[in-house]
Amino acid sequence: MRRQDAVTLSSVNTSMLYAATLAAQAVGIAAPVNPALSSERIAELVRRTGSRVLVAAGPELDPQLWQRLLEVARQTGMTAVLALRADGAHGDPPALGLTGDAPAAGTPHTPNGRSPFVAYLDDVIAGQPADYLAGAGLPKAGDLAAFVHTGGTTGAPKVAAHTHANQLACGRGIAECSGLAPGEAMLGGLPLFHVNALIVTGIAPMFGGARVVWPGPAGYRDKALYSRFWKIIEHYQIAAMSAVPTVYAALAQVPVDADISTLRVPIVGASPLPASVREDFAAHSGRRLLEGYGLTEATCATTWTRPGEERPGSVGRVLPGQQIKAATIGADGSWTDCGPGPPPPLRRVRHRPRSRRSPGQPGRHRARRLAGHRRPGPGGRRRLRVPDRAGQGPDHPWRPQHRPPGDRGCAASSPRRPRRGGRGPSRPALRRGPGGLRRPGRPSPRCSRTPPSAS
Repeated sequence: MRRQDAVTLSSVNTSMLYAATLAAQAVGIAAPVNPALSSERIAELVRRTGSRVLVAAGPELDPQLWQRLLEVARQTGMTAVLALRADGAHGDPPALGLTGDAPAAGTPHTPNGRSPFVAYLDDVIAGQPADYLAGAGLPKAGDLAAFVHTGGTTGAPKVAAHTHANQLACGRGIAECSGLAPGEAMLGGLPLFHVNALIVTGIAPMFGGARVVWPGPAGYRDKALYSRFWKIIEHYQIAAMSAVPTVYAALAQVPVDADISTLRVPIVGASPLPASVREDFAAHSGRRLLEGYGLTEATCATTWTRPGEERPGSVGRVLPGQQIKAATIGADGSWTDCGPGPPPPLRRVRHRPRSRRSPGQPGRHRARRLAGHRRPGPGGRRRLRVPDRAGQGPDHPWRPQHRPPGDRGCAASSPRRPRRGGRGPSRPALRRGPGGLRRPGRPSPRCSRTPPSAS
């Protein structure tokens, strides 16, 4: 291995996979890959990163995945494939297949003309010193540490390059904000190809001396984990955990059957947090989620909500050692920083509510059937409203005003207009005066309460 060489790692979570990831970063470049990707996607990532060595889940962990990854290694011309065993495995492991000692024809399936060297990782590292790097110098801050690919949910996965300074700065910032004391436990259930698992529950706990508990090879993807999840929190005295919103949505449906008083730092990220998940988990567990935000291209987390600063819709404050800013991108791709100043004006949108019909009264609006619910509008006009009566006093402007019969908000002496069909009081005859024809007692155009004198 050389400093510029990459090592592809693709497996379920094991203790040796985590150690192999750190070892690959120490002497070269680690390139974790999601084993659920198709063989074509994995082969493309191997070619783009230039990996020469593959660390894969052995036949004891996943026989089908092992055969698939072994074929990918042969097609991409890798020089070595190292198999991982399950934690706690005993006895002789199963055979792995052909090794580099067996020549192969120079075909597209074996570009280098030889099959890769295949062995168990435990056998290769047997007898190596455990307190220093044999035959390799220490990496520098600007050296590449990892090639981490994005999720690939909207297309082909993209590869983000991390330096050692990137990962250490991000991990230290998270450790400073988490407030974990030395010896406290953190739960890491995300897969190690996920940058959150590598940084938040991998490198960050080292700065504070925290312990990390890994709940099995599948982690949060193991459905059987949730039935005993709260028992695990109590048994290992878990103080912090990091997961995606779907995990917390599932935990909100699991009865709390254990003492979880030690859990105080539940971190959520990787995707937007729905308000329903935040509220359901808080009501169910009594713990408020601490939301963060970050990109794989920016190492991992950039902002995070500190304990006690929870606010719905916020992703917290920037982590120590990082900077954030707002910018606009022009048509030519140039960036322009958004300077300080007042926020842009908000556009006011007026929504006209739909008219609701009263049950059993087709064609009649409910608002018009409630007498007295009137509020003065612009220009002296009156608009009908259906207010909420809760908390309204007798002098509230939307409170129904009871008026005497015949009062329609105009002159008290104004006679009622006749109804259709000839019913109702008759209209008085017109009289001629200095101002022209006028009915006696008719109100002025301004609708005053004092009737004008008859001419």
